[in-house]
Amino acid sequence: MKKLGIYVHIPFCEKKCHYCDFTSITGNNEIIRNYVNALVKEIRLYKVHSTDYLVDTVFIGGGTPSAIDEYYIRDILDEIRNYFILEENCEISIEVNPGTIDKKKILSYKDAGVNRISMGIQSMKANELALLGRIHNPEDVTKSIQIVKEAGINNINGDLMFGLPHQNIDSFIESLNEVIQLNLTHISMYGLIIEEGTLMNYWYKKGLINLPDEDDERTMYHHGRRILEEHGFKQYEISNFSIPDFECRHNIGYWKLKPYLGFGISAHSNIDSKR
Repeated sequence: MKKLGIYVHIPFCEKKCHYCDFTSITGNNEIIRNYVNALVKEIRLYKVHSTDYLVDTVFIGGGTPSAIDEYYIRDILDEIRNYFILEENCEISIEVNPGTIDKKKILSYKDAGVNRISMGIQSMKANELALLGRIHNPEDVTKSIQIVKEAGINNINGDLMFGLPHQNIDSFIESLNEVIQLNLTHISMYGLIIEEGTLMNYWYKKGLINLPDEDDERTMYHHGRRILEEHGFKQYEISNFSIPDFECRHNIGYWKLKPYLGFGISAHSNIDSKR
């Protein structure tokens, strides 16, 4: 059978980050419940593809999927299993943010089949996190990683950003080294892009924030590549680095134009030669 990836979009966040232009909102319990009910109905509409494909990756992204109650995630994964055949070693990832998880939530994810966590760290500097509009602090990162590992999930990605307002080369390298010390299997290192319609874009146009110049931003990237490679991380995509055998199979599927189905608001699909 042909291999298929599945993406599920959870648009809810506890707070909209200052740089974010993704489809995300803050929502109450009724809105979340109605959304998940509609999402489940959408999954059922695509059961026609279930006989032709074997699902080898599932990625639950957002938004902040960990911002909603864990039983919703279980319901979504149960519904996917009801209508699709999942490969025995299917990679099932979920995005979480530090401070939005606890032991109960992570154990529920694991029991539902989640075997990969992608954590939105972004920085290990409190002042940089505040400018980004993140709701966590560096201590929350360490605690959240510990919770995930104690639950028995060891395939963990950490997102890290460079080119942040008032960031310099030294502060970025310090953040990167702190993240490396967390002993993750994967690090996504990507540059900040100021997007239209965001609060950060407004600040930038008003001259209220300063960004590193282009040379410093490129220096951060190249230093980051070197440091990650020195610590055993292999670069396999522009922004993605992993220790051997822990590449994100779902993301590789996108790069190789593997068929995938996207469920939820703003999600898209690429299947049967149609995008």
